[in-house]
Amino acid sequence: MGGSLLDKIGRAILNFFDYRVTLLLVFAVVLISAAIRWRQSKVAPPLGSLLRACVGGFTMVAGGTVFCVFALTKPPYIEALSPEGLGIVGLVSFFSCLVFGAREISALLKGIEKD
Repeated sequence: MGGSLLDKIGRAILNFFDYRVTLLLVFAVVLISAAIRWRQSKVAPPLGSLLRACVGGFTMVAGGTVFCVFALTKPPYIEALSPEGLGIVGLVSFFSCLVFGAREISALLKGIEKD
C-alpha cells in the first residue's frame, strides 16, 4: 500500500500509541508534573488537581487520536483503534465537546467576555 507521507506518519503514530501506552504516558506526565510542583512549593498538589490534569491529558490524547485517524490517514485508519480505545475516544470527544459548548453558552448568557 503506497500512501502519502502523512498517511504513513498517521498510521505509525496510531500503531504505537494504543490505550496502554497512552495511559502510562499520561500518568507519567501528571506524576512528574506533580513531583516538580511538590518540590518547588513544598506542598503536594490536591487530588482534584491531579484528576483534572489526568482528564486534560486524556482529552489531549483523544483529540490527537481523532486528528490522526481522520486528518492524516486516507482512508481513515479506524482499524488501528482497539474496541476499548474507540469507545474511550468517542466518550472523551463527546464529553469534551459537550463541556466546552456548555461553558461557552453559559459564559455568553452570563455576559462574560473572553479574549
